[in-house]
Amino acid sequence: MPSICVIPFSPFERHHLLLCELEDTMFIVDCGWPTEIYGDKQPVANSKTQTAKSLFANPRDALSSINWSRVDFILVSNYEQMTLLPYITEYTEFTGPIYATEPTKAYGKCVLEEGLWVTDSGLQRSSSYTGSASVASTSTLAGDRPSEEGQTTHTMPYTQQDIIAAMEKINDVRLNEIVAPVPFVQVYARSSGYCIGGANWTVAYKGHRTAFISTSAFGTCLHPQEWDGSVLSEAQAIVFCDAVDPAESEDSEINMVPQNVQISQRINQLCSTAISTLKQRSRVLLIGEPYGVTQDILQVIAENAMSMNLPLPQFIFISPVAEHTVQYGNIMGEWLCAAKQAMLYLPEYPFVDKDLRQKGHLHFVRSLSELAIRSIPQGIWFVIASPRDTATINHFIRQWQQDAKQC
Repeated sequence: MPSICVIPFSPFERHHLLLCELEDTMFIVDCGWPTEIYGDKQPVANSKTQTAKSLFANPRDALSSINWSRVDFILVSNYEQMTLLPYITEYTEFTGPIYATEPTKAYGKCVLEEGLWVTDSGLQRSSSYTGSASVASTSTLAGDRPSEEGQTTHTMPYTQQDIIAAMEKINDVRLNEIVAPVPFVQVYARSSGYCIGGANWTVAYKGHRTAFISTSAFGTCLHPQEWDGSVLSEAQAIVFCDAVDPAESEDSEINMVPQNVQISQRINQLCSTAISTLKQRSRVLLIGEPYGVTQDILQVIAENAMSMNLPLPQFIFISPVAEHTVQYGNIMGEWLCAAKQAMLYLPEYPFVDKDLRQKGHLHFVRSLSELAIRSIPQGIWFVIASPRDTATINHFIRQWQQDAKQC
């Protein structure tokens, strides 16, 4: 039986970067790194306070120990695990093939662009607050940028042009499609159920199969294609990428509540709170990505509002990429769950965004500054803002608190 060596390079639980060596073959599974650290001011670490995460806040420190000329190929599981891909393809000696599903490539480009945009916006605001004459643009790849005393600001290690170049180097694969990146090695992907195009990879070598389980979801109540459990049953070795807090699965283990029921309960609880707020003709701020489970939440709230004859709110996405990511759900039907795929043959669209747009109740704005000049009807607003865009979140919290005091 061939031996495999797996070395994790990311100190973050939900973001993976695994260097794998299978005899003479070396490959990478995922290029994940949290984008939240970019554009934020971090304390300068010292020998007393430095932790594993602060040591590698700048991922270039972690990647510098890898001999990229020896890496044969890269596998990307989902759009959340692509943060470092442009840096690897454009600023290291890696020249091999990269494999990902078509939705991972499409959504991943949007995720990278949004992260870059939010980081640049944060640096510009920081510069204006401190009176600096210029901003250290990410296009200079300046790395960590000193800011106030005792702090440093991490910048994204690539540019918009690097993102485009990296996407062009990705080979699209379909689920269950077998590819051979190097002789004697076969690779294929099974659905992870986590997001549209989310995959768990299997690497087969000389009859031995190793499965890499990235972020996965076993529930059947969301819109992505369901989890494919054959990735486990056919493997001789399994590498689990995610670490799970036992407290998160406590209800499931003690009360034997299936995951799909847990997910449904949480979504329904959130939507119930939102609907109650809308009944009072108040406004709602949803902090969530403009893709993934946010689309399920939008669907439930819009359908409930219409079925209860409530005034339909103005749904406003504040994101530079939301208009693309929300539309992808309707054009990537083969990657949806069985229930959503069945709707592809009906006059109705699988998602509610088309209907909302036709009614004039769905709006996409790139930023707060664009929102200020857009003509959006006043009244009940349902605003969706990315968790990375702290400036937008703080703006609405302050503004709505002031409005409540004046009432």
